[in-house]
Amino acid sequence: GSEAGTAELHPRPPVWRPEYVSGNEEMDREHQELFGELSGFLTLFWQDGPQAHLTMAFDALVDKCAAHFSSEEALLRAVGYPDADRHAAIHAQLLSRCEQLRSSFAASPKELLELMTGRLFETIVAHIVSADLPFYPWLNAANQP
Repeated sequence: GSEAGTAELHPRPPVWRPEYVSGNEEMDREHQELFGELSGFLTLFWQDGPQAHLTMAFDALVDKCAAHFSSEEALLRAVGYPDADRHAAIHAQLLSRCEQLRSSFAASPKELLELMTGRLFETIVAHIVSADLPFYPWLNAANQP
């Protein structure tokens, strides 16, 4: 019945899985926190929370993304990951999309915003799950005594 339609409109927030573990404690903690922030924002969004709350939650999420990307880039350079610059460029692209969304947040119709928000967060989750995987062996090698 109608519940199937609701599930399509409001996909489940991303859930942290054991296979996402990098082996670096700080990185894994930050990734898990990002998943938590995403989940909290999306839940508020789908509950049609007040605009002021949504704006604050979105700002907090973008700030957390930016801080994580920055520490991840520093770590990649510290372990000598050869693709660190390219990875940083992907981060810059994601943050640019976040900023575009932030600037249109107040003005956009809800439906457009819902589309954009869903896609953006799918991109961030996909980034953590796939684009980060190639450097995990570098982190693990760096952790060896």
